[in-house]
Amino acid sequence: MGMNLNRILKQPGKPAEIAGENHRRNNDFHGLLPRRAALAPIESAAESLLTVGRGIEITGEIGACDSLVVEGHVNAAVTAQHLEVRDGGLFQGAAEVATARVAGRVDGDLSVRGLLTIPAGGRAAGKIRYGELAIEPGGQIAGDIDAVAEAVPMAAEEEAVA
Repeated sequence: MGMNLNRILKQPGKPAEIAGENHRRNNDFHGLLPRRAALAPIESAAESLLTVGRGIEITGEIGACDSLVVEGHVNAAVTAQHLEVRDGGLFQGAAEVATARVAGRVDGDLSVRGLLTIPAGGRAAGKIRYGELAIEPGGQIAGDIDAVAEAVPMAAEEEAVA
């Protein structure tokens, strides 16, 4: 379901044919990409936001990110202020965050220093640590679950056990 940019941007200065409509190449993609629903306002203009859209898959390590929004599939190690896994999104791996909202699925290690919210339809499974927990009816949590006064980073917790 990906868009082929080579088809969109055939040659500079020549119109490109997309879905029966002519578009000019001028780095103005208005009309080519679907409009998104309004997101919650970002607290400051300096905040870094990474959104992994539906149909997108990312694997690796994500750092220097204030907010990660997952609508697609992320398999990574993440350190961020906020993690939001939207309905239909899947996060696998390890995340250390201040707050998290899981409306999709999380499978792996999740350490939340503050509030972990799981609305109806959301599911978090694996090694889950949280400062506060709110689960709406229909939300699910499973695995090695523990409330902590102040979340300890996963690496430090594993060293203490060893």
